[in-house]
Amino acid sequence: MKFSILRPAAIALLLVTSLAACGGTAGSTGSQGAAGLPGGAGGGAGGDASQCGKADRVITHALGTTMVTGDPSRVVVTEFSFADGASLLGVRPVGVADDSDRNRIIQPIRERLGDYTSAGLRKSPSLPVIASLRPDLIVIDAKRNADIYPQLSAMAPTIALTSQEGDLAANIAAMRVLGQALNRCAEMEKAVTGLQDKLASIKTRIDGLPAKPKALFAVAADKTFSAHNGAAFVPSVLSAIGLEPALPADPSQPQADMGLETLVATAPEAMFIANYTPQNPITAWRANKLFAGIPAVASNRLFSVDPDVWARNRGVTAAEMVAEQAADFLLNTK
Repeated sequence: MKFSILRPAAIALLLVTSLAACGGTAGSTGSQGAAGLPGGAGGGAGGDASQCGKADRVITHALGTTMVTGDPSRVVVTEFSFADGASLLGVRPVGVADDSDRNRIIQPIRERLGDYTSAGLRKSPSLPVIASLRPDLIVIDAKRNADIYPQLSAMAPTIALTSQEGDLAANIAAMRVLGQALNRCAEMEKAVTGLQDKLASIKTRIDGLPAKPKALFAVAADKTFSAHNGAAFVPSVLSAIGLEPALPADPSQPQADMGLETLVATAPEAMFIANYTPQNPITAWRANKLFAGIPAVASNRLFSVDPDVWARNRGVTAAEMVAEQAADFLLNTK
């Protein structure tokens, strides 16, 4: 499905019309600046908890502050992790930027969401579609969607949270801010506590391994092998269950393309690979003796994982699934 891009004049007209049509208070302010992401965690350590339960709440988020009134029900989100967080609280977004492919959202989240309208690509959501949904809250990715924050803020209260480039802590902080915006702080804290308990339980299982391997997560596409370091989402989840990332955290660049020589030098002891395409660098490397000598390959700890679960979705549900699958892979390998 393709969506047209509005000309500036059309956008201006659309925004005026949207403001007249939308309920709620469209009161978003803030400076994006060069730093852009305070604390790297969608509003510092999780927004301002003192706003929980107030009828009129000033929500502190990555791009400023936004006034949200009442209990939003017509919510539009531009990332799967935000759809996850909202649906965990019993809120079904009316619009989701799903890359025009509902199946990219992992099944447990899809089931909770029910019917919704596709808002197009996560990277470039459709402004006309979002406006047509008459949202009373819009939730966007703080970095990926920062350029359309002013337009969306004119349509409805808009908050910008970390998803794509955030680690587990940043995504949990973002979920707490989302709970504040939806006026469901207690429910969100219950979901976060449930995740933390789940990870602790899985860590106990992992602790039973004779030796816990240094783990590498990477995405393999047509011509690229993108390795994620400890500052990225999946490696931080693996770290939470006791697996040391093969690549130390580098918040300035959570992921980067890697060649075979660098992979060999990194020497991961377990590798989890999300294959975006059937033919990718791994396909060619398998015939190379250098690849065969990598500890993860030599010990039969090279695992192919679901790109939707491990790469495209983040948040509470994805974290639980990644941790469970990682433990199952490692504990069932002989």
